[in-house]
Amino acid sequence: MPGRSGDWYDESVPDLELHRVTREDELPRWWRIDDAAMRTDHVALPADPMSELAPVLAGPLSGKDVELWLAVAEGRDVGCAKLTLALHDNRHVAVLDVVVDPPSRGVGIGRRLVDAMLGRVRELGRTVVQSEVSRPIDAAAEPGAPTRLAQSVGATHADTELRRMLDLSEQEPPGLVAALAAAQRMAEGYTIVRWVDHAADADLADLAALMVVMSTDAPHGDLDVEPEIWDAARYRANEADAAARGRRRFAVAAREDATGRLVGFSDIGVNLTVPEVGYQWDTLVHGEHRGHRLGLLMKQANLEQLRSVSPQTRFINTWNGIDNTPMVSVNEALGYRPMEVMEEWQLRL
Repeated sequence: MPGRSGDWYDESVPDLELHRVTREDELPRWWRIDDAAMRTDHVALPADPMSELAPVLAGPLSGKDVELWLAVAEGRDVGCAKLTLALHDNRHVAVLDVVVDPPSRGVGIGRRLVDAMLGRVRELGRTVVQSEVSRPIDAAAEPGAPTRLAQSVGATHADTELRRMLDLSEQEPPGLVAALAAAQRMAEGYTIVRWVDHAADADLADLAALMVVMSTDAPHGDLDVEPEIWDAARYRANEADAAARGRRRFAVAAREDATGRLVGFSDIGVNLTVPEVGYQWDTLVHGEHRGHRLGLLMKQANLEQLRSVSPQTRFINTWNGIDNTPMVSVNEALGYRPMEVMEEWQLRL
């Protein structure tokens, strides 16, 4: 294994045994560690409930295969990992998430677990590993253990995002009403449409085309990603997969009145098991239709829909590249506040 040094290993800690989780009765062990880490490391960002994880054991979802792994030392569960493998496109990439149980940190378990998972990625024939780590917003803060771990295996920093959070219990920001009124004037010739869970059949082709654009237009920094392949069937399958994992999709789109085509969309996911926290998924306005403040109008319309249908949802989390100035300005106008920095790291095997 690379980098086996005293900086990362306490020689008194035994080697890890890796166990792949394949049965639902094994999920509580994996989830306990993930839940403990999310509670320790983040604010208002809970672990995915077990009801979301169970379906991935049966096979690919949303065009992705997911492997869950448990790390055991001396009969004790000390860490967990998740590998996400795209199947339709980007088949050279493995997305790796590694978590160490908080009481077991500081003795090198994270590095040993990363080394073992890199071996698994090589077995699968993937050549690029991507992983996300968080750090405080304070620019003066020393790099944390996750950042130093990424550096220790030779990964390079590829992109930076900010996680922002909106508290729906707070009053809307000053100036939002005026901003929305101005946006309405600029958006003449477009209509905002709404739906929950399932888009209209007639709109699937437009939505699939927008998803292709989303995969190339959203800032990716230096991440090695290819355009995604979408069609109407994949979009419908994606909706079905979200439902299978207990997620509700609150969605809006901007329709160009002259053509009837959808030229932008935005969606929020809320898990029925943990409805207090929602997640901003994708938002896109096609390049030919930007400059009409459609992003602000779509997001505000979706928040109104969410408040009406899911009033128990209080927090919405969103992630934006630091150079995605248009979307950052929209989120700030809506009242999203910075919570933490999310770094994307990449390793070529």
